[in-house]
Amino acid sequence: MKTNKWRGRAIAVLTAVLVLLVVLQCEQIKDPLSVNAMQIAKGAKLSDLNGPARSLFYRYETIFLTMENLYAQEQTDIQIIRLKDEMIIKRLLVLTDELGRLDDVPIWYRIGHLESGMEGDYVVHVVQPGINRKWIELAIPFAVKDYKLPVFHLNITDAQGNYLGGSCNVGEPVSVVGRISGGAQEIKFWVVEEPGPSVPFTAGMTYVDVSGDGVESVTTNGEGVFALTQVWSNPSPIGAYDVIADKAPFGEYNPGDLVADQPITGLLVQEEAQFADILEEIACDELGNFKNVFDSLETIFARVNPNRRPLLTNRRRPIDTAEFVGIFITPHKDVWTEGDSLVDIRTVGTFEMPIHCLWAQSSGSLPITRLRGLPMVDDPRPIVMWPGEYDVIIDVDRDTYYDQGTDILDGGPMGPGFVVPGNPPEVRFVASADIDFFTCPRDLYFPEDWTKVWGTLVDSLGTFYKDIPIAFTVVSGPGSFDADTSITSGSGRAYSIFRGGQKYTGTLLRLDATLDKELYTKYVLVFRKGCYVHNQGYTHNQGGF
Repeated sequence: MKTNKWRGRAIAVLTAVLVLLVVLQCEQIKDPLSVNAMQIAKGAKLSDLNGPARSLFYRYETIFLTMENLYAQEQTDIQIIRLKDEMIIKRLLVLTDELGRLDDVPIWYRIGHLESGMEGDYVVHVVQPGINRKWIELAIPFAVKDYKLPVFHLNITDAQGNYLGGSCNVGEPVSVVGRISGGAQEIKFWVVEEPGPSVPFTAGMTYVDVSGDGVESVTTNGEGVFALTQVWSNPSPIGAYDVIADKAPFGEYNPGDLVADQPITGLLVQEEAQFADILEEIACDELGNFKNVFDSLETIFARVNPNRRPLLTNRRRPIDTAEFVGIFITPHKDVWTEGDSLVDIRTVGTFEMPIHCLWAQSSGSLPITRLRGLPMVDDPRPIVMWPGEYDVIIDVDRDTYYDQGTDILDGGPMGPGFVVPGNPPEVRFVASADIDFFTCPRDLYFPEDWTKVWGTLVDSLGTFYKDIPIAFTVVSGPGSFDADTSITSGSGRAYSIFRGGQKYTGTLLRLDATLDKELYTKYVLVFRKGCYVHNQGYTHNQGGF
């Protein structure tokens, strides 16, 4: 459906100067039960995906989480909590699959690259709210040691040995340093094209060096450490690559070879940021194959390695961190302009809110990420995509507006990001509620027990309806709205502030809009999380009530 072919294997990277301005906003929890009293998750696995489950990790490693026996296709809050001061240092909201699993979800990229003082004890806290069922709250403890080369690892650096975090500019020389198993020995370095988003290196896979510099050879010391070695003098063209430290037999993958940052993208070569649309393929299937047409009941995933860095400046608010991103499925527009409102129109009868996840902050790489799931057998309102044309937008700064040169766009002038065949309905009514730790900072004017509840009206062509009253009603459960009615703006959105609620209790909310004498109704179920009193943001849009 795209009118032009765009590279999908390059990636957006944060510039070194801007990275210094990024502030990791740590949030202190208020946990009356104490994080140490959480039930330890059975069968959960933390790993680097190159071996068995681990409870100890080191600098520059990436941590992945695998879990099962969770609620299927349920929004899942994942937090990494530092135990010494009970600060939440990482946080994401993802969906489980149709079997209630989370498979290899990256929860901490390249430990210590953009942070300092990370050594210590941590717990991964996983929470799923329940609709008329028990909440799931589980913990997985682990520790971090801030050693430079404590394990067998290959670090990609600049010419001075500064860790690059998996990215470089076109023409910017690349070196490596690290440690490999086996003591003193000869090793060779290869720069190869990345085989693909879901293609692992397997025994016997041959290497083809693309650096133009030949294959470098060095001898390690008795501990397997190899000195700083330049492996690519003039990186080009833009794209995704892997750098490999190769043990004998040379020229093919064997156990013991080191692939930098496997299984995530090892090295991205890309262009500098600029104030212009970042146009990339994003929508894909579960194997990472880009797609432009999806059936109304089909799963949709996202991935990207942008060719160009996103700008980390914003015209509306400072970008506190670009580690969390929101992913919107929104009505297609031929032209996106600065400040256009983003509305997520993912499904009928279920979640209508963007996924919030981590990406590789130092490189901007987004691995294969589930955006929506399959219909459940017992679901009275299956997860059905409205027919129509859609764009996929990665909202890098999470402000719910399109920021040219910062956000990443699959669609716009390329043609629709993807199409769901059929005739779009004349009116699409979307309801959602803000998640506090991504969009609603608390301040002196609002207490902690509130959240914005939104209604949005969009026509069949993706144009927003403005000046339409939306009524907000509490159907059942604790809490109340500040205003019973609100009028849609030019972006088609209207909101009222919901206050109150009780821990572990859902409040069912109803939103009504009338167009041409026809009534449109949506329901939202808002939870208040139990043990951390600051969090109000759990939302279920259950159209089947």
